[in-house]
Amino acid sequence: MNYVIVITEDKSISSSLRVILKENFIVEDVPPSEVSKVLSLRKPNLIFLDGEFADFNPIDILERLLTIDPYFTIICLFPSFNRIAKEAIEKGAFAVIEKPFDVEKLLILVKRGIERDFILRENQNLKKSKEVEKEKIDRESKENGLFENFIQIIVDNFSNFPKFCEELLKVLKKHFYLNSSVLILQKDNIFVPVSSIGLEGKILKEIRMDLNDDFVQYFIKKQKILHISDECPIGIKNFLQILNGEIVFPLKTVRGKLIGFLIVGSKIRGEFDFGEICQLNTLCDYLTMMVENIALYNEISFQKEFQDKIFENVPSGIIGVDGSGKIIIFNKSAEKILDIKREEVIRKDVEVVGSQIADYLRKTLKFKKSVSREEFVYIPKNIILGISTSYIGKEEKVEAAVAVFQDLTALKELERRRKEMEKTKYWNVLSYRLSHELKNPLVAIKTFSQMLPEKYDDEEFRNSFSKIIQEEVNKLNGIVEKINRLAESGSESVNFVKFDLSQFLNNLKRKYEKKFKEKKAKFIFSEGNIKEIKADPLKLEEALGYIFDFIFEDLKEEGSLKFSSVLKGENVIIEFIENGGKIQFLNGKDIFVPFIDKLKVNISIGLVLAKRIIELHGGKIEFECNESVKIFKIKIPLKK
Repeated sequence: MNYVIVITEDKSISSSLRVILKENFIVEDVPPSEVSKVLSLRKPNLIFLDGEFADFNPIDILERLLTIDPYFTIICLFPSFNRIAKEAIEKGAFAVIEKPFDVEKLLILVKRGIERDFILRENQNLKKSKEVEKEKIDRESKENGLFENFIQIIVDNFSNFPKFCEELLKVLKKHFYLNSSVLILQKDNIFVPVSSIGLEGKILKEIRMDLNDDFVQYFIKKQKILHISDECPIGIKNFLQILNGEIVFPLKTVRGKLIGFLIVGSKIRGEFDFGEICQLNTLCDYLTMMVENIALYNEISFQKEFQDKIFENVPSGIIGVDGSGKIIIFNKSAEKILDIKREEVIRKDVEVVGSQIADYLRKTLKFKKSVSREEFVYIPKNIILGISTSYIGKEEKVEAAVAVFQDLTALKELERRRKEMEKTKYWNVLSYRLSHELKNPLVAIKTFSQMLPEKYDDEEFRNSFSKIIQEEVNKLNGIVEKINRLAESGSESVNFVKFDLSQFLNNLKRKYEKKFKEKKAKFIFSEGNIKEIKADPLKLEEALGYIFDFIFEDLKEEGSLKFSSVLKGENVIIEFIENGGKIQFLNGKDIFVPFIDKLKVNISIGLVLAKRIIELHGGKIEFECNESVKIFKIKIPLKK
């Protein structure tokens, strides 16, 4: 276990570090006033020093720590890499990390800090004698040679991973005088040998271990170097004997994921000393990072190739520009749509493809604002293009922009034809519905006019038909008035005044309750006791009246209507719940359109007008239909 102290007055910092370093670390938070006392009792492997205190200067604390022990590994936590942070580095801090800190970077620093502490403490022990000092110098020289060779192998074979593995094991054989070694790595969740020296290929071909294998599970749980003389399951020892292995170095990522093993056999002469094991362990850390980087490189290469394939084969044109506006992407579809060859535009200013497309991309770069689905006529070819753009960059710096566009000319022509057909169909339906609604009243009027000369002296006939004629004329007049209102609704205004909504709704209730009871329908009113609202009472009464008319027309005998209001935040919710209607609608159907099927023309237009009046008040009306239950929900703001 590693012992870490956190010098801070902020408990949240020590708590965060304790969570991050929960495994293999003992974390103790120490106030600045008790630093000397704690350090006199225990020596930490690593010190975190906060950069903000109420009564202490962090630089003074840093100097005091290094006076106690110049070999302390101290990581300073500052809000930014400012002058004080630079001074801390100059005074001897191991590293500075900015708050809030990145967990992955912090763990890497901690790992390196622990390694540094280990090396420094080891150096202190080695300095006790000249002989040990000489041995240390020789080892460091040898280690430097090892790592120089390792770096050179990376440079020479980065794109050829099998060759890299082969050359690495050759260097290890020469440097440590190894009899044998094998490198095992994970591929698609299976651990297989990728390179070896001094072992038979026949044996290696048989080795395939998944994540549940006992050997793999042992190192997932233990996560430490294993010597064949250490206590471990007999099966693992037998496996090492098959591979002539003496020491196993697990390859673990910073996040602790096991990705493979380096298994080395015995030395041709001598035994492994502690320093050599440390060298191999450190090398394995670098090897792990190398394997991850190569995997990332291969993934990025694959993604680039994959994206290139997509760019070349999508039917949409794609143009990408860098931060200066020069074209860096121009796919085949862009060539076809714009009738421009790629070689004529690549690495040239975007204006070469036309000022219209250039304007979209330049604005995207300048204002860091994407464009979504805009359409324009591309003048050079007289075609209709639909275009979307987006920018690529971090924070203030925009590094590139991309435009995706399609030729919509054929689609627009089809859409125009469809609209013409829909318009023709709409007028056919409209003329039929109006003809039907207008002819019904005319039947009674025509009958009366034809029979009047013959039955003029019949007073009962005259009175009866006069009443019928008046009702039918009123119907005709109502339809015409609503059609006129529908035509003029875009220019009508609303007169907002304050009034008592509770009283208003009670008046409506009295107006319609008797009418519904005559139909033997149940009328339920639930008042929300909302006193004041700012709206147009005449318009609002008209809109609610249209909904009452719809429900009265639809409701069967013995049906019910619940009419209620409630205050929600800054809005009034008025709700009509009809139970027992005759007309069935699919749930979600928009009934606020004129001349809808199943509704009389005057009722249909009334619903349209009701919606427009509600929207003029800044409100919203919704309709739901579920079997025989219909719900109108109206939301109106208290103050416009």
